[in-house]
Parts: sequence; structure tokens; C-alpha cells
Amino acid sequence: MKHIFIINPESGNAKSHEGLENRISVVCESLGVEYSIFYTEHPGHAEQIVKDESAKSSDKVRFYACGGDGTVNEVVSGAVGCENAEFAVVPVGTGNDFVRTFSPDGSFLSLDDQLSGTPLRIDAVSAGERFFVNMLNVGFDSAVVDTISRLRDKSRLMRGNFAYIIGVLLNFFKMPKTTLSCEFDDGEKLEGEFLLSAFSNGKYYGGGFKAAASAEPDDGILDVLFVRPCSRLVFLSLISMYKKGTLLESKRSLKYVVFKKCRKAKVTFSPDSYVCIDGEIVSDHSFDIEVLPGAVSLSLPRSKK
Repeated sequence: MKHIFIINPESGNAKSHEGLENRISVVCESLGVEYSIFYTEHPGHAEQIVKDESAKSSDKVRFYACGGDGTVNEVVSGAVGCENAEFAVVPVGTGNDFVRTFSPDGSFLSLDDQLSGTPLRIDAVSAGERFFVNMLNVGFDSAVVDTISRLRDKSRLMRGNFAYIIGVLLNFFKMPKTTLSCEFDDGEKLEGEFLLSAFSNGKYYGGGFKAAASAEPDDGILDVLFVRPCSRLVFLSLISMYKKGTLLESKRSLKYVVFKKCRKAKVTFSPDSYVCIDGEIVSDHSFDIEVLPGAVSLSLPRSKK
């Protein structure tokens, strides 16, 4: 097996990347494995690296996404359909939410354990021409990510939990909403104005918000959550439960929360809306969303067997 490390130099901060290339080289050479290191140069580059390097090899290739959730998304998008590709994650980005579903204690940072990892087939989710493995968010959540992205251009301090909390506070006064309709594979249709919507394959986003406590990335099912407009006071109580993963356990939230499980859904926005896909903002009018069971192979570190 060949091991290819894809480093996104724009993710996380300088400290998180300090000495990473050297550490990769030392560990790989001590174990005698074949490896290469690539640095991404532009959006979409990681996806192209995965496709190109998979096509060159007749053997298994493990691609290590060294960055945040956006880097993971690109690597996964390249791996879908490549039978000889596995992906692993070295979480040196901003939120690093995808790996929290598997390891909240951060053990993915051990390169020795990563190189001795074992594969687990997990689901990918198609959203139009895009893919995601963690979460697609619309409404308040995507507005927060958009705010963080704009503020990050002005200050490198806007990272991780701190950045997400600042984004939440700034949008708390605006309470942005989205008008949408969603048709599910069981025939049910939901329409109206919503404060936030989340289509979840993983459990966490926003730098540690446990937005989808019951989601499992290998069960072939998508967890979908909608929150109806509410007062700021109610929102404060809801967001606290949302962060802890207890929103669906509270009777107080039933008036405002709609929860579904599905394999397919079609969501349409009026007008076009900003959508957050694995931490990256896009704008679109509609998405056909479908779970692709076992579409990709995730290598879990040795300690997570």
C-alpha cells in the first residue's frame, strides 16, 4: 500500500502545521512504508490529487487529509468511485468535526497509529454534483460559517470554537431564516420558513456542537433536523441543548423542532440560499440528496480498532 499525505497549508494555523512534513517523513521512514507528500495549491486540488494518484496505481492507496473538514471533503470527493482508495484524516484544521464522531479525544493526531490503521466502510452523501461525509447545513448555521469565513480574512484569531461562538453571537441579532421545501423518500413534504436545517451523516460540526447525536456514518441513513423560527430567548435555550446533543430529548423543543430519518431528499430554496457543505459555503437553488451506503473507506487509527 502507498501512503499519500495531502497537506492543506491554508487550514488551521501555523502552529498546527509546524513540523508536520518532517514528522510524516520520520514516521514513514522508520516503518519502511512508501509515501508521498503533496501540498494543495487551490480549491479542488486535493480532490484532483486523489483521482490522479488512484488512477496511477493498481494497488491500494491511502490518502491522508491533513487539514480541516473542507480538506476531508475534497479527499472524499476524489475517493468516491475509486475502489483502490482509502482515506484517513490528520485533523490540523479549524473545526475538525468529522473525526469527533469517531474519536472525541483527538487520537487521530498519532501518525504511528494512523499508519497502522484499519479500514471501515462508511457512507458518503451526494448533494447534486457534490459529496459530503459529515453535514450539510442551511440557514443560521451556514450564515455563521459565512460570517466566520469573512472575519477570518481579517484576523487569524478566528479559529475553532472561539470563531464559531463569535459567529453565533453576530448572527444572533439577525436571526437569519431560510424559506424551503423538502420532499422525503417516504412521500412526506415539509415547507415553510426555518431558522436552521441540518442533514447529518456525522454527529458534530461548528467546532464541537453535537448537532446530530443519533447519526451514524455507516448506517445508510441521514438524520435531518429543522428548527422553526423562535424568539431569541427560546433560541438561547435551544442552542444550549443543540451543542450538548440533547435537543431531541427535551419536550420544550418539540414545538420548534422537526426531525426525520431518510435515505433520499430533495430540498429547494426560495430564493437561492447559502449552504454549508462540510464546512464550505456554496450557493444554490436546490439539491437532490442521497445516501451512498459504504461508498468510501475510512482508515481508523490503530487505537480506534
